[in-house]
Amino acid sequence: MSLDLDIHELRSKGLPFTIIGARLGLTKDQAQKRYRKYLLGNPLPQTPSPEGDGLFSGGPVKRDSTPPTPPADQQYNLKPDFVKLDYIKRIGKPRETKNELVVAAGDFQFPFEDPEVYSSFLTFLAAERPDRIVLTGDILDLTAVSAYDKDPRLGLPVQEELAHTHRRLAEIRASAGEEAQIFFLYGNHEARFSKWLAKKAPELVGLADAEGREVLSLENLLRLKELNIQSCISEGVAYAGPEHLRSYYQITEDLIATHGTYSRSTGGGASIIPIVDASGVSVVGGHDHSQGVAFRTIGGFAGIDEKRTAAISTGMMCRRTELGYLAQHQVSRWSAGFAVIELWGDQAGEWQPDFASWTGTELVWRGKRYAPKSVLR
Repeated sequence: MSLDLDIHELRSKGLPFTIIGARLGLTKDQAQKRYRKYLLGNPLPQTPSPEGDGLFSGGPVKRDSTPPTPPADQQYNLKPDFVKLDYIKRIGKPRETKNELVVAAGDFQFPFEDPEVYSSFLTFLAAERPDRIVLTGDILDLTAVSAYDKDPRLGLPVQEELAHTHRRLAEIRASAGEEAQIFFLYGNHEARFSKWLAKKAPELVGLADAEGREVLSLENLLRLKELNIQSCISEGVAYAGPEHLRSYYQITEDLIATHGTYSRSTGGGASIIPIVDASGVSVVGGHDHSQGVAFRTIGGFAGIDEKRTAAISTGMMCRRTELGYLAQHQVSRWSAGFAVIELWGDQAGEWQPDFASWTGTELVWRGKRYAPKSVLR
């Protein structure tokens, strides 16, 4: 009962239930409930009704509601509840290392490259000097040997397209510098040539010169070795169809690059997810002309180590509306640009992807803007 009296006394001094509870070791709700219970058992004197009808108001005698000032020695000694901050002491510092930059870019489809996007790409290479450049397939279009219906006015004859592509690859080499490693992956557009050759002149498939070089391979026709560009076709795999079905490059322990064979309408990495599921590692590729990444976390339970996987769609470097095989309103999910992967080690997970994306007038990467001289502002 003495506790209830203490609550009543402190309340009569105008103190709020939060302070009363803190002083008496109660919660605000506990102090409030005990006070109400005390009032029910000990009602305050009732006052006559102001109406003069002989009834009583039934309420407590009104008091001065102005809370008294606590004694000077108590004004600043109240102990409010507080939250202990356990993680402040764990705040660390960012780890700064000299990281390796890997650019993954594809779907140029020369000679249908977007001139503004492509010029901005060269600007990026010259400015950032990435350590490795992975060309993820569909580097050239090969319209002339396509099995699909095509407008004969589109594209170039094969000879001219090969020469055009060689010049563009030479520009990539010159912009990136001699130190950069450049890798050439095969896409379904490169496969057009080997398919056409197998159909039109099967006797010439695999024809080699006196030094054993395949004469009619794209590696030879494009003079990739002269540009110090490495052609990527899985070694130890017997010929089993077009090159793009066996063209891969391992960027690091748990990340590979390939062109891709799926084209999901949702875009944003969705077309790469089936390859991630099949390989068990992260994959960067193109083919569907979209840009984005889909992360997944695997394991972390039942004794299985937790790891992250990523399905990365690079984007495209070709024109959106002049390829001749889709209506112009069907390409809204296509995005110009390329992927940039930063590595700070050679172990699994020691890398992070992001993108250089085309805004309509320039490429933007980490707040930096890259554009040809004619459109720089």
